Amino acid sequence: MGSSSAQASSQYEGVLQRSNNCLVLLRQLRNRVTRLHNLLFHSQPPSRETWHAYFRQVDRVDKDLRDCFDNLESHAKGLPNQLPQIEPLNRLRAVFQEEQLDVQVVETVESMIDCENWNEGNFQTYMYLGEFLRLQRRRPSCIVPRPLSCSHWATGMSPHAQFETAFAQFQKELLKNKTGIFPTFLERTAVGSIVELRYGVLFEKQIVFTQKLLMVENAGVIEQILFVAPHEEWTFYTDLGEKRVDLAKSSQYIVYQKLTTQANIHLMQTINTQEIRWTPQTLHQLSSAFGKLQQVFDTTCRNCKKVMKDFLPPLIFDFRNLKNALHETCR
Repeated sequence: MGSSSAQASSQYEGVLQRSNNCLVLLRQLRNRVTRLHNLLFHSQPPSRETWHAYFRQVDRVDKDLRDCFDNLESHAKGLPNQLPQIEPLNRLRAVFQEEQLDVQVVETVESMIDCENWNEGNFQTYMYLGEFLRLQRRRPSCIVPRPLSCSHWATGMSPHAQFETAFAQFQKELLKNKTGIFPTFLERTAVGSIVELRYGVLFEKQIVFTQKLLMVENAGVIEQILFVAPHEEWTFYTDLGEKRVDLAKSSQYIVYQKLTTQANIHLMQTINTQEIRWTPQTLHQLSSAFGKLQQVFDTTCRNCKKVMKDFLPPLIFDFRNLKNALHETCR
């Protein structure tokens, strides 16, 4: 079936090409006929001296005319008696056959033309909008419940449930030990959550926060880290009556934007490369590791031996050893 339709399509293209050649030759023939008529009837009568040159010119134009006609005739003989049966032609033939049964033939054809113009106009409009007015669509929530691979986990033993259970125990242990880490759930769904971690120290009987970050957990995997200044607040928006964290809104400070980039690089390269079994101890190790990033504001560059350069601390570092940190311009 596919080969027959392809053969019909190739035959149809061949017929179109031959018809196009015939039209070109027909235009050439018309030009030569017009030129010969002008030469015979609209030119000045030749004198006795130019009589032979005039006849040679007429003979040459006549020969070109006859050659063009022979070429056109040979191309026209190659045209088939009927076009190959293809679907668009069959539909067009059916329309012309049915229009004989319609009383209002003109109105029907005009309605068909208007419908085709309307469809083509819509297509051109959507194509223009798609090509020249592309806008980034923000998802209603960055925690999108995605289909998980087939597993035999029970509902209470899924990786996300293990993370929530371990995080609740982690919160209780931090309240007892007073380690200076303050974790909070900002958003929770059936398969993921958004967790806020704040790091602070006690100064004159008040807690002063020195670092603030956000972790996006989806199906038991930490997918994203977002750093902001300690005094900055998270941005929320309303999605179907529920408050959602706007993860597309980054910090207003360049240093925390670059710190977010480096943290996500190390998250992908060192942490998410291995399977994690969530326990309070695992969460404590993870939060302590990210808490060490406060030291970049006191770390000297390995190359220039300075802390600040271009108003930025050394932000190119090894997650496991901050002593080898470098400024971006010192690499």
